[in-house]
Formats: sequence, structure tokens, C-alpha cells
Amino acid sequence: MEDIEFCARAKRLSRPLALRDRVRTSGRRWERNGVWRTIVLMWQLRWQFYFGADPVELAQRYRDSR
Repeated sequence: MEDIEFCARAKRLSRPLALRDRVRTSGRRWERNGVWRTIVLMWQLRWQFYFGADPVELAQRYRDSR
């Protein structure tokens, strides 16, 4: 959830910018679990983080979803 926390803090300093550099990521989780299941998982984790869940437990849940 460090990316969520970082974005929330950065948004207070400046509006988001689009960079020209590209980032490559793996689509394995999306292919393995399916688009909808992955989207639901990501939103569940975000909501739980927002409502104060332990980030360590959320990270474990994310890893276990592989």
C-alpha cells in the first residue's frame, strides 16, 4: 500500500503529472486470476487500508492471492 500512501501525500503537494518514460509490469496475476477478481481484490485491499487495516496483513493477503 506504499503506492497508495505515496500518491495521497504527493497529491497534497502538486497535481499529478504524466511522464514520458515507460514502465513495464507483469500481467501474470491478471491472467491467472482474471480481470474482475483482480480488480475486486485491489479495491478490497484499498478500502481496508483506508479504514485502518494493518499494511503488513494486507501485503500478506496480496501475496497469498497469487
